[in-house]
Amino acid sequence: MKLKKIIFFIFLIFYFLNSYSQLEFVEEKEIKAKQFSIDILGNFYFLQNNNLRKTLSENNLTYNYDSKSNGLISQIDVSNPFVSLLYYKEINRIVFLDNNFSELRTPINLDDLGFFSTNIICNSHKGFWLYDMQQSHISLIDNNLKTIATGINLYQIIGNDSPVFMKETNNFIFLQLNSNKIIILDKFGNYFKTYKFNNTNYIDTFNDNIFLLDGQTLTKYSIQEDSETKVTIPKIDNIIEFNVYNNFIYFLTNEKLIKYKFF
Repeated sequence: MKLKKIIFFIFLIFYFLNSYSQLEFVEEKEIKAKQFSIDILGNFYFLQNNNLRKTLSENNLTYNYDSKSNGLISQIDVSNPFVSLLYYKEINRIVFLDNNFSELRTPINLDDLGFFSTNIICNSHKGFWLYDMQQSHISLIDNNLKTIATGINLYQIIGNDSPVFMKETNNFIFLQLNSNKIIILDKFGNYFKTYKFNNTNYIDTFNDNIFLLDGQTLTKYSIQEDSETKVTIPKIDNIIEFNVYNNFIYFLTNEKLIKYKFF
């Protein structure tokens, strides 16, 4: 009996160590932005006063893009480091920028393509995905502006809930809802599973992992392994959002960009 208790205690220790990770502070910089993103090459993108600024990872060279004629930028997707996608929801328009922040093509008016009820979009290696609220499905539009894929109707799964974020990763498409759920679709837009989480406004995805911040607890959910890893972060005031890049986590506050290493 005593031996069984010892074995059980050792099991709990290993379980705890595998379920929790640690953060190590690296640096912090003064940054003013309301939104930021990191592409797969480690380049940073900061949105402030409708000006999108790109800073290359290798040096201090910076590119800026600000088009007042398009109105306010509603969404940016820089998952492709060579093609940045900007969505202007008020006029239902998409702008694509190259890696030097020059417009790749004439802005795309989604109304002209027959999509009048789009609310979120995301980059794809084949073009871009959009969510059609009227049809309750996602559609993949290629570089020739042709619809080449349409996902299943999601109304029975999400009802009248509103998607607020979408992103394509290696093998999945994430569709975040207002109701503390993330709908996970396969790369063809078909339903795979639903991931439920506690109330939080801080969510990021990297590769095929979902990261959520609830208070001082950061949770990493691996879809492939169907497992969670948790880490306790230091108290950080006025967090606007966070981004994960490789083994690093960046927290954007009202005044700073704070970098931690993730173990």
